[in-house]
Amino acid sequence: MGHIDSNGASTGARNVVAFMNQDTVELLQKDTLARRRNYDAIPGEVEPGLFIKLEEKTEYEWNKNTGIISLKTSLQPNQAVAVY
Repeated sequence: MGHIDSNGASTGARNVVAFMNQDTVELLQKDTLARRRNYDAIPGEVEPGLFIKLEEKTEYEWNKNTGIISLKTSLQPNQAVAVY
């Protein structure tokens, strides 16, 4: 699991491309060549960057009945959340 320390540095981060369209995700996740491509950010469609996997109960709560995810800290303007 990754985390962000008090200096804002992240550990356990990995490069990820987050797509906002589920059809795009389903199409590309089986395409091994798509994993090697570089993607540019397209607001509202594609968000490439460093992401860290959050730990349930420590960094977020997930209500399995309603599907609501509650973060335990606020996002900064330069941060994004991707759900898989």
